[in-house]
Amino acid sequence: MDIENPKRRIKARLIKIFSWITGISLGTALFILGAAILALAIFVRTDTFQNALRDRVLQVAKTELGASITFESAKASLFRLEPKIDFLNVKFVHAATKTSADIRRISVGISLFVSVPLLFFKKLDLSSIEVEGLAYKLESFKSIQKLLDQLRPKYDFIPRTFQTSIDRIGLKDVEVTVALPEREFYSRGLSGILKLQTVDLNLGAHETDFSGSFLLSNLTSKDSAPLNGALSIGSGTFNSTKMHFKDLEFKNLDDVLNMSGEIKRWENPILDLRGKVFAKLEHYFSDRSLSGELATDFEVRGLWNKLEGEGRAELKDVQLKEKKWQRAKGSWILKYPNLELKSFTWVGTGDPGNEDRGELTGSIPLAAHQNASFKVKVENLEFGDYIGLVAPQLSRWKGLTSGTLQYDGTIFPQLQGKFEWKLRILDYEIRSKVRDIYSFGLPDLTVSGEGDLDGITLGKFTADLVSGDGTW
Repeated sequence: MDIENPKRRIKARLIKIFSWITGISLGTALFILGAAILALAIFVRTDTFQNALRDRVLQVAKTELGASITFESAKASLFRLEPKIDFLNVKFVHAATKTSADIRRISVGISLFVSVPLLFFKKLDLSSIEVEGLAYKLESFKSIQKLLDQLRPKYDFIPRTFQTSIDRIGLKDVEVTVALPEREFYSRGLSGILKLQTVDLNLGAHETDFSGSFLLSNLTSKDSAPLNGALSIGSGTFNSTKMHFKDLEFKNLDDVLNMSGEIKRWENPILDLRGKVFAKLEHYFSDRSLSGELATDFEVRGLWNKLEGEGRAELKDVQLKEKKWQRAKGSWILKYPNLELKSFTWVGTGDPGNEDRGELTGSIPLAAHQNASFKVKVENLEFGDYIGLVAPQLSRWKGLTSGTLQYDGTIFPQLQGKFEWKLRILDYEIRSKVRDIYSFGLPDLTVSGEGDLDGITLGKFTADLVSGDGTW
C-alpha cells in the first residue's frame, strides 16, 4: 500500500501539470483569436478601410463594367456581422453604349471573416450587393450573362491580378423595359415592362441560384396577346446552358398557373415542364358571352417548337349566353402545334338521367392560321338564345336536339372553313326576339347539310330538311 501511494501522488501531479500547460495553450490561442477578431472589427470600422473599400468598389465598376459611377452620398452601417456601405442616388453611365441609369440605392456588404482576409490575397469578395430603384432597358440576354460571369466567385488561390466577386445580388423595385429582338427571343421577339419587386441571385462559380417576385405589364411576343400579372419563383438555378426552377406561380386576376421544370439551351430550347392551371373563361371570351371555370394539369417535353405531352382538363359551371352546362372533362395529347382531344365529354342541365350530353373529339391548333378538325356529338341539347340567325324574326330557335356536327378549318384568328351536320330536332320552333312571336315550327325535324363559315356569324350553307312526309 505504501508503494502504491507515491505512484498515485506522482500521477496526480502529472495530470495537474498537463492540465495547466494545456489550459495555458488553449487560453493563449483563444486570446489571440479573440484579439485578432477584435482588431479586425475595429479596422473595418475605420475611415481608412471604408474609404479604401468605397474607392475599390467604384474602381471595379469602371474596370469590370466599362462604366463610371457617381453618387450623391454614402453612409456606413458598421455595428453588425456584415458591415454595409450604402451609396445613395447613384448615376451609372456607360459611354460605349451611350446608356445611363439612375439608381436610388446600392448597398455593398462585406464579411468580417471572409471578405477582409481575402484582401491580402488580391481578392475583393463582396458578400452582397443590393440594388433598389433602378430603371433598365433589356435588349440582350448575353450582356446579363456576361456580367454575372464576371462577378462570380473565382477559385484561383492567389490570382495574378486583383479579382472581384460577389456572393449575392439583391434587386428591389427594379423596372426593366424589355425590348428583345427576334434573334434574341426564339425568332418571335419580346417587349413590355417587367418589374422586379424582390429578386435574390446567389452567384456560384458555375451557376446562379435565384428566387423572387415580378410584375408583368403588356409583355408581348409576336402574335400573342399582352401578358399581365404577378409572377413568383420559389427557387431555381441557371447558367449559360440551362435553367431549373420549382414553385413558379403566375397570377392574373383569379387565374393561376403553377409550374416546375427545366429548360435546356437558350437558342433553341428543350423543355421539360409540368404544372397546373386554374382559369375563368370570361377573362378570355367576354366578347362571346362565355363563362366558367377551367382546371387542368399537364406535362410537356421536347423542343419548344415540337413539344409533346399530355394532360387532363375539367370545366365547371360553363355558360354560353343563356345555355348552361354543369361540368365537362376529358384528356388531351399535345403534338405541337396540334392539341388532340380524347373523348372530351360534358353534362348540361335537365332532369337526372335526361340531361343534355355531348362529346368532342378532334384536333385543335395552338398556333394561328392552322387547320382544326373536330367532331361534336350532342344528345338532348335544348336550343336557346345562344343559337339562331341574325334577323329580327329568326333570332330565337327552340327544340330538343340530338346528332353530330363536324368542322374542318381555321379557328384563330377567325373561324373559316367547312362544316357539316346531321341533327334530329323535336318541337322545333323559330320565334322573334323582341315579342317572342311564333314564326315557324315543326314537331319532328331531321336536318342535314354542309356549308362554309367566314367568321363567327357569316357563312353559306345548303341543307336538307325532312319532317313527316315533307322534304325541303
